[in-house]
Amino acid sequence: MTQTAESALQVRPASVEGGTFTVRGSLETACQPDAIYQTLVDYANLPTVFKNLDSCRSWTEDGQKKLLQVCRWEFLIFSGTFETTLSVSEHPDQGRLVFNLLQSAFMRNFHVCWQLKPLPNGRTLVQHELTVDPIVDPPPAFRGYAEKIFYQQVQSLLQDLQHHLKE
Repeated sequence: MTQTAESALQVRPASVEGGTFTVRGSLETACQPDAIYQTLVDYANLPTVFKNLDSCRSWTEDGQKKLLQVCRWEFLIFSGTFETTLSVSEHPDQGRLVFNLLQSAFMRNFHVCWQLKPLPNGRTLVQHELTVDPIVDPPPAFRGYAEKIFYQQVQSLLQDLQHHLKE
């Protein structure tokens, strides 16, 4: 588990079961849960919070909130964008926000859960869980690269959120 010196930001290395990668991270902040939650559900503004997003568009269809994200990726000297369509489950009273994959060219399964917990010291614990099942299982020789990519993804999201909350 890695913890940054400037705050209580922690990310645990990826666990792998079958072809599914799971990475969990957390951040302790002085911001209140409601303010953080409002940041996370301001979908049109998410590209100003998270560097890996080019754009986000939300809509409701058949009573289900959906989100189309254009995401940036980088690997070695290569980079590009891809679209992902997600279902969104908002639970503001529980401080919980869940995204599940509806459509992507790169993943069979994608699940993200943000959980906000008020702490007795007046701070907030922000927990983030990422579960990804890529369309193509990385061969054993490249599995470590995939684990590192997903680890860095969670770390970057938490760092981006931390930076935004400090502004």
